Amino acid sequence: MAGHKKIDNTDDPKIIGESQQYLRDFSASVVDETTVDGIVAGMVERYSGWENLRTLRYSARTAIARKGT
Repeated sequence: MAGHKKIDNTDDPKIIGESQQYLRDFSASVVDETTVDGIVAGMVERYSGWENLRTLRYSARTAIARKGT
C-alpha cells in the first residue's frame, strides 16, 4: 500500500508510471525554464489536479540553484 498519495487514489500500479512521467516532465521543465515560477507554472498547468505545491516549489528552487553552479 502506497503511503504518500491522495487518500482517494487506489494502489493501482499505473500510478508509478504517472509519477515517473511527472518526474521526467519536471526534469525537462528545469532544462527549459530559467525561473522557479516558470517551472511551477508549467507543472501546475500540465498537472492541474496534482497537489503538494510546497514540495514542487522547493524542488524548483533547488533545481534552479543547482543550474547556477
